[in-house]
Amino acid sequence: MGSVIAYINRLPPVDSPEFPQEIRSLGERLRDPEEVFRSIVSKQSLDDRVRFVALYGWLLRLRREERNEEYAEVVNRYDTYFGGEPYFLTFRAIVARNRGGRANLRKSVELSREAARRLPDVAGVVHQLAAFMIEYFERSEAPDASEVLEVERSVDHAISLSQGKIAHYYETRARLLTIKREIEGVHEESVFSGHPRAKLRIHSETLPGDRVASVLACTDGFSRAVHDYAIYSDWADLWKDLGPDGLGQVVRRIRQHESRPVETGHGGEVQEIR
Repeated sequence: MGSVIAYINRLPPVDSPEFPQEIRSLGERLRDPEEVFRSIVSKQSLDDRVRFVALYGWLLRLRREERNEEYAEVVNRYDTYFGGEPYFLTFRAIVARNRGGRANLRKSVELSREAARRLPDVAGVVHQLAAFMIEYFERSEAPDASEVLEVERSVDHAISLSQGKIAHYYETRARLLTIKREIEGVHEESVFSGHPRAKLRIHSETLPGDRVASVLACTDGFSRAVHDYAIYSDWADLWKDLGPDGLGQVVRRIRQHESRPVETGHGGEVQEIR
């Protein structure tokens, strides 16, 4: 345990952008991280910073294993002692979200918002706000426009802070675009080509992995520009049309194609494609 405490003392500050990855790396190197972290937290003679870092590692383990009841119990047990730490807001938010229901989800959003305000340079904290807000939107009939913009800023900031290296941040971005109706698939349940009810052809294409546009282009909302509408001859042709606004130009061409009037073949009548 002594070597682990010495290692913790060498970690960057808890509120630094580097801290989350460093504590994850430590947990992965330990044979029994839960037992080690729990033992350190329980030793009241140790420095508070060391104990809190261990608490973070312990909770990270519980969340990864989806042991939600134990997670909530540990958060409640140490709330009085460590509740002033900015990260504790994220712990409380996770507990609220895991309880279920729109009211608890809204509480998790408010707690995450305050955490992101106090830790604005930590990608995971900023992304948690965006992710929980989107969960709340998905249970709402009409999301507030200002909050949709807040999510957009948050998820883009999280992607920037992480240098685009965390895949599920892009998933959050795609979910936001679905809510904004900027991506629509064959079925509302999913915009992705692999949805079992969509009955779409499966296509394979290799695109640059370091751009959010690559992820979004793989949805059926964009693939139809190649395979259904023939706006582009192939994926390489579509990729050439990307400009400074990412897929904006592609979206415009899809919308133009879908809104153009076409002959129905019945008495010369014209209808719009929807």
